Amino acid sequence: MSTSTYAAELTHKALEAAQSANNAEAAELSIRKTLAPYDDFAKHLIPALNQMNRFNYVCFREPRLGPQVSCLWQFFAGIGIPGWQLIRQDYNLTFKTYVPHLINWAWGSKVPEYDAVARKAIELIGPIPLEDSVPDGTVRELIEFSNSIKKVAVDSNRFNFRWDGLLRYYDICLNYSEEKTFKDKFARQCSHCASWLVLRPDWKKCYSCGKERTDEEAAIVWNPPLAVDEVKALVRASDAKPAAWREKEQVTDAPTFAILPKEVSV
Repeated sequence: MSTSTYAAELTHKALEAAQSANNAEAAELSIRKTLAPYDDFAKHLIPALNQMNRFNYVCFREPRLGPQVSCLWQFFAGIGIPGWQLIRQDYNLTFKTYVPHLINWAWGSKVPEYDAVARKAIELIGPIPLEDSVPDGTVRELIEFSNSIKKVAVDSNRFNFRWDGLLRYYDICLNYSEEKTFKDKFARQCSHCASWLVLRPDWKKCYSCGKERTDEEAAIVWNPPLAVDEVKALVRASDAKPAAWREKEQVTDAPTFAILPKEVSV
C-alpha cells in the first residue's frame, strides 16, 4: 500500500510539472525527476519486506520462535517504531497524515534492531533443510540473541509503549512469561452477527447488521486496568506523535532510508 499510495501522491505533482515543460522531452525529464524519490523509496523498501517474509517463514519452523522471536518483533518494531507509534489508542490517521505515516512505517522492517534479529534468524535457520527439525541449540541461540537486542532496544526508551496491554505473554518491559495470558481488548464480535468491531464509545452500531451495542460492549477493556486520567494520557500521547502533528505539512520527499547495519551493538 505504501508504494502505490506514495506513487499516486507524486503522480499529481509529476503531471503538473510536465504541463509546464516546453516540450515532450523536458516533460518526461520533469516526470522522472519528480518520481525519483518514489523509485529510491521502493528500491529500499522491497528488499526489507522480502527479508521480513523470510524471517517469519523460518521462524514458523519451530513453535517457540513465533511467540518469543518473530511475532514479538513484528509488534515491537511495527507498532513501536520510533517516531511513528500510533493507531492503538485512537485511530487518528486522516487523509493528510496517512501518506507520511505509511511511507515511514513499513511495518517496522526498516528498524535496525528488527533488521539485526531478522538477519540472524535467516542466517541460523535458512540453511537447515526443510525436512530437518531446527536443533534445540539453534533455537536457544536465536532466542538469546533476540533477547539481547530487545533489552538494548527497551533500555534505549525509543520503543515506549503499553506492551503488557498489547501483548498476551509479555510485561511492560517485554519479558516473556507463559503464565501471563491477559491483554487489552480493542475489538469484540457483534452479539448478533459475530462481525468483529473496533471498540469505541462513539461507534455503537454494527456495520454489518446494524445492531446497536451497549456502552459496556463498545468500551475498550484495559487489562491491566487503567485509571481515567491514564487513558486520557494515552490519547494525548498518540495525538502528539508525528503522524498527527504533521497534518498541515506537505509531503514532497520520501523518507531517507540509509543502508541498514548488519549488526547492532549489544
